Amino acid sequence: MAFRIHLGFLSLLLGGIFGLSIYSYWLIDLFPPTSQRILLYTFLAALVGAAGYYALLDFWIVPRWRLLSKAEKRRAVVWGWLIGVLLMYGGTSAWTTPTRYLSFLLPKQTLEITARPLENGETPEVRVLWISTSLGDVSFDEVTAQGWERRENQLVLTNPTDNFVQWKGRTGEDTLVLLNKSPQGGVITLSWNQDKEVLDLRSNTSDTFAYKRQFEVPFYASTAMVQALVLINFVLLGLAAYLLFLKERNLVDDLLVKSLAHSSLHVPEKKGNNTVAEYIPVMLLFLVAVLLRIFNLDHLYPYADEYQHLIAAKQLLQGMSLNAVYDRSLYIVTVPVVGSYLLFGQALWAARLPGVLFNALGIFPLYLIGRRVNRSVALLSCVLFATSPYMIAFSRNVREYAYYPFVFYWLTYFMILLLERMPASFVISRDWKTLIRRDRVLALMFILFPLYVIYIDPYSTFKSFLVAYGLLFFLLLPKLDLRNTINRLFLAMLGVLVLVIFFEVAKKLLLGIALDFRSLQFFFPNPPQQWYYDRTGIVAMVALMMGVYLVYVTRRLNPVPLLLLVFFLGFMLFFMVFFSATRFNIHPRFTLSVQVWFIPFMAMGVYALWHLLRATFKKWAFLPALLLVVSSFNISQSLLPTFFRGEYMPITRLIHDDFDAVHAYLTEHANKSDTLVGGVYVEYITWTGDPEFERVYPYSFAALRGKEPTEYISSIIAQHPSGWIVLDELRLVLLPHALVEKNMTISGKEVIFVGRFTNQYVWRWKAK
Repeated sequence: MAFRIHLGFLSLLLGGIFGLSIYSYWLIDLFPPTSQRILLYTFLAALVGAAGYYALLDFWIVPRWRLLSKAEKRRAVVWGWLIGVLLMYGGTSAWTTPTRYLSFLLPKQTLEITARPLENGETPEVRVLWISTSLGDVSFDEVTAQGWERRENQLVLTNPTDNFVQWKGRTGEDTLVLLNKSPQGGVITLSWNQDKEVLDLRSNTSDTFAYKRQFEVPFYASTAMVQALVLINFVLLGLAAYLLFLKERNLVDDLLVKSLAHSSLHVPEKKGNNTVAEYIPVMLLFLVAVLLRIFNLDHLYPYADEYQHLIAAKQLLQGMSLNAVYDRSLYIVTVPVVGSYLLFGQALWAARLPGVLFNALGIFPLYLIGRRVNRSVALLSCVLFATSPYMIAFSRNVREYAYYPFVFYWLTYFMILLLERMPASFVISRDWKTLIRRDRVLALMFILFPLYVIYIDPYSTFKSFLVAYGLLFFLLLPKLDLRNTINRLFLAMLGVLVLVIFFEVAKKLLLGIALDFRSLQFFFPNPPQQWYYDRTGIVAMVALMMGVYLVYVTRRLNPVPLLLLVFFLGFMLFFMVFFSATRFNIHPRFTLSVQVWFIPFMAMGVYALWHLLRATFKKWAFLPALLLVVSSFNISQSLLPTFFRGEYMPITRLIHDDFDAVHAYLTEHANKSDTLVGGVYVEYITWTGDPEFERVYPYSFAALRGKEPTEYISSIIAQHPSGWIVLDELRLVLLPHALVEKNMTISGKEVIFVGRFTNQYVWRWKAK
């Protein structure tokens, strides 16, 4: 009886925690945070949580807990915390919002604004434009005012001798009061909690004045408290999941081990009709991959880097030599564009077509890689690859990223063959022929690839795959006979070579050494690059954990799952360590090579999760599996790259400048005798060939190296009697300059601000 009472009190406590978690993690996004309705829903959630926790503790956690030894209980606590932390921080995104409070527990703050008359007794032009807090905007309906009149969405001063604006409420940490400035001026007294400050709103131009104030939030209502309460729920969920896993572990292990019997490691390769039948699903998935990638290839203008390949391909068609054009990824990216131009004409869709096709063709080596685990993992990998928003989006750009899967997966497949065929106590001088007796084309590709990316194409990001060579070395090392002199000599020479390669790559690729977790944002908790964007990421996180467990169970039976895990973690760690000193925010294109391994590893995790469901729900396992798929797979995100129109692509985070408006204007008004100073627009007209200018000057980091931007522009204007300046918004922000959105005089010439065309700013100069 005493146990039941204690269990009831504990359930009520946990129910209250659950209700507060629902309040701060979900309800405050739907309702005003201090409204009566939200408090009612919080109370109801607490009751439901108390009942649920009572059942969970009484029927599952407590009985299972009693059966554990002390050591097993300690492990259960550790795993419960670990699973809970991963599920909360990897599977949910609400914690990324810094303004999550227990709002009804926040202290109230009092705002008061009063204004003074001008020295001549007149009413100053003072307006309160906006009041906001961490909890949201303050409605002027909630404000008490005297001597002020509400006009539209503003409070306008009407009586300078007797006036006040008052508001009292809960604010959170940050507050903002937005007021107007004017040449007429005006003096106001603004106070928070009687802490007064006198503000002079006089300004030469009409502008706004932002008054910001921060308040200390007590811990019991803070964001940290919210996360602690939510984490308690996830830790208990993690503990329950771990106990479930312990119960079904033997059956899950048995299912996973038996499933390896269907791996191509253990089943001889079939010939004839059976082989053709096996590849029919792969062919269908290849078709799906092509269809998701190939439509609307000209929907988006090229982003800045694409123009380099487009221009180089055009120059090659005009007879320029290979040595004279843009050389990054020349043979892998630019030359296929030339071939496509010859077949289909110089259209943007034709330039992007080779990347799309090669990207989709990567599904075949991916299937072969997955097949070394088993056919189910292989097909799951192909499904995830075909529908990956990350892969689809980058396949539609004229850049080497589109070719990553085709090249990386074939190289990895040969690495797997090496790992499988290499016998124990391997002696290089005696056994090397056994490794390359078959698959000589792949062996040659494997040998030549490092030479290609270091000496022929040193500026391409293909060199990131060299990380896999280093990781493979450590996987093969245990199989070498280290007692053999030739083996030891080979390892010493290889070590020197690795150091040389590292420093060669470091000079051109590595950007600094430190630990930076920003790379994780493209995988968890709610990235637009993944299938589970705006869906529950908890399923994906559980699948990853089950993928790690699959590797643990099969580590002695099959080396491929371990290799895929090592590659995934190794590449992720590489970007977390060496890409921490970038001048700008890390971009999705940097970590696309991590996605290459994330796909087959996620497939292994989904496969292992399916076996956990089979062990738990038996013949009804398909029902929870279907529910998990529906709740976590966002098909609209897979379709987004195909149908997206706009300038900022959210998956790639690339800017595709729309030149329609500015190009039409300059085509009509520019003369051939004019000079052009431009950002990406210079690349655009170089590719299209019109309009023509007498002289063109790029405005970019490369062009400005060692030069001050204002002096660079001034010197060009001084040299030429007339011309145009066309700069995109990004370069205006990143590169300092003296240009303003009005007419001005530079180097003795009148510079006229023509206007803004989408995100392009245009000026024209001419002699006075």
